[in-house]
Amino acid sequence: MIRIADTHSLLWFLENDRRLTAKARGAMADLTGRLVVPTIVAGEIWHLCQRRRVTSIFEDLLGKWSRIRNIEFAPLDVALFPLLPAGFELHDAIIIATARSFSALTKEPVAIVTKDADISEKSGVEIIW
Repeated sequence: MIRIADTHSLLWFLENDRRLTAKARGAMADLTGRLVVPTIVAGEIWHLCQRRRVTSIFEDLLGKWSRIRNIEFAPLDVALFPLLPAGFELHDAIIIATARSFSALTKEPVAIVTKDADISEKSGVEIIW
């Protein structure tokens, strides 16, 4: 299965934060599938670090990312634009479009690891939380 990480799930996974559910942690730690990080998620984490909204240092998080064997980054590309759903904040729409893109390209099951209520209720994509 391909899992798409949102900002909080990835940040909490890297920080070993107890707010991440056991189910979400297990899905992200599972090395039998792919863990995909949309670049908007990496950018949001960088922004949170820069504004000191989190205690982590971005370079430390980069070091942790480099040790995750099945992680890959999905660039924001104009090919995603037709897949952007209406009615979402831009970063959520990009996460959903990334999931839709991987589903269409790979024909594999795709889920978004998120606690975001809007994504959970309205995206039409499987959610892990």
